Amino acid sequence: AVAKCTKELQLSPRQLCDAELLMNGGFSPLTGFMDEATYKNVVDEVALPDGLIFGLPVVFDTNDEDLSPGDIVLLKDGDRDIATIEFTDKYLPNKAYECLKCYGTSEIEHPGALMVATERGKYYMGGKITGLNLPVRDFPCKTPAEVRETLPDDVDV
Repeated sequence: AVAKCTKELQLSPRQLCDAELLMNGGFSPLTGFMDEATYKNVVDEVALPDGLIFGLPVVFDTNDEDLSPGDIVLLKDGDRDIATIEFTDKYLPNKAYECLKCYGTSEIEHPGALMVATERGKYYMGGKITGLNLPVRDFPCKTPAEVRETLPDDVDV
């Protein structure tokens, strides 16, 4: 997968966390960052296009004018290869509308709206990721499968 990459990008802390959750099943059934149609459906309907409830969009944001659909990019955390992504689309989100629908307000006093307004890039891009390495953390992070193994079998949780 790495051999097909034509570009490298350093992930922001939020993108790194999202990539990890995409790779380990935490955002199942997603296998990549949401394309525009999926993003709009989640914002408008709080669900994936197939109707499965999904509360917030999972997006790859960027200000990079040179990234384009079809690009295959190596995603990195410092020197560590994390994943590859093949971008399928690039779109301009309506961030105020996203915040209003997802957080109930577009006022930047809300931490979610503040994050969307001040931390996310101009464009969102969709694409499937192929995991290479999980991030190295200063604290333990269990995968969803590891958490399920610790739950009791005889009790609803």
